[in-house]
Amino acid sequence: MEKINVEVLVPSTGGKYDFLLPSVMNIGVVKALISQAVYEHEAGALQGREALKLGSKDKNGFLDERLTLEQAGIQDGNILILV
Repeated sequence: MEKINVEVLVPSTGGKYDFLLPSVMNIGVVKALISQAVYEHEAGALQGREALKLGSKDKNGFLDERLTLEQAGIQDGNILILV
């Protein structure tokens, strides 16, 4: 299984995080895992996580949660933004 290394920016916390994710992982699952990790790391940050969206700086827009990372064209080194 191919893994993709992405950097995730979280403007609400000012945080920047690196994740190694399976290319076949659904973006909705990616968003949930990333928001949970940030929530735990930042001691309760990201209240209302269900409303968060995951965007791509490289794609200039939000990602479709029904697609996999691979289907969305996310590649190694891409920068994602959780807002």
